Amino acid sequence: MTTPSGCNGTRKRLLARLEDLEARAVGADPFRDFPDWSIEDQVEEVRDALRLHRIASTAQLATDRQIHLMGLLCAREELPGGEGEHRFPSGVVVSWSNNGDETWKVSASGYVSIEDLPEGVREHFKRMDPVEQPERERWLYADRHRAREHRERMRRWEAAGAFDPKGPGEGRSYWPDAPS
Repeated sequence: MTTPSGCNGTRKRLLARLEDLEARAVGADPFRDFPDWSIEDQVEEVRDALRLHRIASTAQLATDRQIHLMGLLCAREELPGGEGEHRFPSGVVVSWSNNGDETWKVSASGYVSIEDLPEGVREHFKRMDPVEQPERERWLYADRHRAREHRERMRRWEAAGAFDPKGPGEGRSYWPDAPS
């Protein structure tokens, strides 16, 4: 069977589009794609998302990058002293090592998937449609400074005893300047 001459170009474009979608489905690389967004801020962002969704008993639509970062944190929690290698059910191996100068090195043999996250964490994250992830990542990146300021404000409120992560409770408010 022969194909019309124009179909070959269409097929090539479709294959190129499919390859592009597959590449994006793997997720953004926290180091390469966001060189001026510190890994510490990225990790804090996902840690706070888990905290918030645990309090609210809800789940966040998460990008593959966010899921991967949460997986790195979960691997560290599984390691005695937070150091060594952890193998996830998917076969991904995450290694944590102390650099000896109060910094840590982490590496992974691949991307940690939603299925790799342990029970109690996985229920608070839902994988976002890969096609929608690049737009979400751009928004998170653009919003990173405001998000860091919000996290710092919350930490100050907690340190002052003005915020209770279990809820405001009787006669209390999440807001430190609210009347009792």
